[in-house]
Amino acid sequence: FNAALLSVRQASILLSASFRFHLTMNTLAVQLTLPLAGCVEDLHLQITSLTTTVNLVALTRNAPCLAHTKKAALRLPMSV
Repeated sequence: FNAALLSVRQASILLSASFRFHLTMNTLAVQLTLPLAGCVEDLHLQITSLTTTVNLVALTRNAPCLAHTKKAALRLPMSV
C-alpha cells in the first residue's frame, strides 16, 4: 500500500516539473522577442564598437605602405 502512494507522489512531481519546464521555455521566448529598450541600445553600441575595432586592426594589417602608394601614383602615365 505504501508503494502505491509513493508512485502517485512521484508521478505528480514529474508532471509539475514538466509543466514548469514548458512555462519557463515560453517565458524565455517572450523575453527574447520583446527585449527591454534600455538594453538594446547598449548592446548595439558594444557590437558597433567591436566591429569598428576589428575593422581598424584589419585595415592596419592589410593596408599598403603609403610611401609605395605615392610612388605608384607618380609612375602612372598621364592620359590627355
